[in-house]
Amino acid sequence: MTDAQIFQLLGIVYAAVGLGGIINSDFYTKIVDSFDNNPALIYITALILLTTGFIIVTFHNIWVAGWTVIITIFGYAVLIKGIGLLVFPRAFIAMSKAMVKKIKNIRLCAVVALAIGLGLMYLGFK
Repeated sequence: MTDAQIFQLLGIVYAAVGLGGIINSDFYTKIVDSFDNNPALIYITALILLTTGFIIVTFHNIWVAGWTVIITIFGYAVLIKGIGLLVFPRAFIAMSKAMVKKIKNIRLCAVVALAIGLGLMYLGFK
């Protein structure tokens, strides 16, 4: 996978999640609320994050001055989040719940995700 394709994929995902959070903030609040009550989902999510982060870090561990370093940083962030969710699930759930406690926070996070997605798509499709 090329850097441009990785930026495209991440950009589309972030933009879609951002739009979803803006349009359907109640739905995203329910996701976070129900996540806490489903240990199997927490475990599977953590394994997916850990695996995704590991793959990115393994195949794109490139520390250069330029935009492509974003992919490496993203990989490490996902890897750390996966490990953290496996080791400290309650703390991560508590942080998520605190962030989305109010609809305004969900919309703010969604706007940030949309902005990140649009930026990544720009890098991928330019």
